[in-house]
Formats: sequence, C-alpha cells, structure tokens
Amino acid sequence: MAIAVDFDDTLNKQEYNGEKYNPKLDVIEFLKSNNKDDDFFLVTARKGTESNISFIKEFMIQYGLDPVSIHFTDRDLKGPLLKRLNALYLIDDNEKQRQSSIDHGIDAYHPDDIGSIYDENVRKAFFKSLLKKIS
Repeated sequence: MAIAVDFDDTLNKQEYNGEKYNPKLDVIEFLKSNNKDDDFFLVTARKGTESNISFIKEFMIQYGLDPVSIHFTDRDLKGPLLKRLNALYLIDDNEKQRQSSIDHGIDAYHPDDIGSIYDENVRKAFFKSLLKKIS
C-alpha cells in the first residue's frame, strides 16, 4: 500500500521558528510507526529546483524518513500524478490538492486528521485478516 504525503505545512510547518526545519512531529511519527508496512511518496507542489530538492532530501535524512520517491508538481494539482502513482490516499493541508486527489478517485486527508486515518487503517487490516481466516 502506498500513500502520498505533502511537504509544506504537512511534514514541515512553513512558519519560521529560528531553525532550518519546523517539523510536524505527529505526521512524522505517523509515517514511522503507524504505517510501517506502507510505502510513501513525497508529493509537493514546490518547483523542482536544486535548492528545493536538497532542502527536502536533507529533511528526510534528518527525520529518518525514506520515501519511495519525491515528486515536484511545480504548482500543478496533484490528482493526476497520484492516479499514476496508484496512491491509496493523500495527506495534504491544501484543500484544492485534497479535492484534486478525490476527483481522481483517491482519498485525501488533512494532516490534522491523522487519528482517523490510523483508525481506518486498523479497521481495514482487521477485516483483511478476518477474510484470510474465513477463506
């Protein structure tokens, strides 16, 4: 199962705190612990400049995250890319990006709703294991 995760205001808060990064630790912890078996793509609307690539890769290393790949949409809507990536769902703070994902048949969640994502994954895993026992 592969999920897609945004960068700005999803993994890293935009407001300056005096440090190079201002991580959203709850989202990072969610990716590290609740989704151990899930692959994730980092999908950002940023432009794919060398400085953006470097900044994001350094963030990933510093916080122990290992996305399958990093995608820059250069401000385009993410839905078409998410469809090509076969993403299960998107975590993104931007309403237009979440709607684009939904319009392409992919569930989308705000990062503040991580608890509901975890609950849904637990339910899906439970029913999947139940079906295996029955068959």
